[in-house]
Amino acid sequence: MPADPNQPVKPPSSRMQRMRRFVDIMENAVRIPGTRYRIGLDALLGLVPGVGDFVTATAAFVLLWEARRLGIPFGKRAKMVGYIFFDMLIGIVPLVGDLFDVAYKSNTRILKMIEEHIAQHGDATVNPASRINVPKFLQRPHAAKPRRAD
Repeated sequence: MPADPNQPVKPPSSRMQRMRRFVDIMENAVRIPGTRYRIGLDALLGLVPGVGDFVTATAAFVLLWEARRLGIPFGKRAKMVGYIFFDMLIGIVPLVGDLFDVAYKSNTRILKMIEEHIAQHGDATVNPASRINVPKFLQRPHAAKPRRAD
């Protein structure tokens, strides 16, 4: 809710809409009949032995890339990677991993972290290359020394 009630609520950016759509497809696409649980491609592809969990973990890196573009600090992105790998490692276990995929929803956790960051810092894209720490000796201008004529 905005601080000033007279200000209109800003609609979510197209980037956020894409990320939400991605998470919905991956984790909440279909309701399991007779239950309150929803599953998506993450749980369905996880049923494919060996490959499914790797494919869904790879797809989850789309959110991680967007987090990087938004300028989310490395520590938070490392936590996001932890969510992805934890989901993948447990998902490898037959049957237990498939049930775990329905309940854990790592992409939803990552999206929540991204939304919290945007709420605090705004929705501005950061050039990841601008955040590279350049050593000081490379930052100073270097003048070429004149050669001595001998």
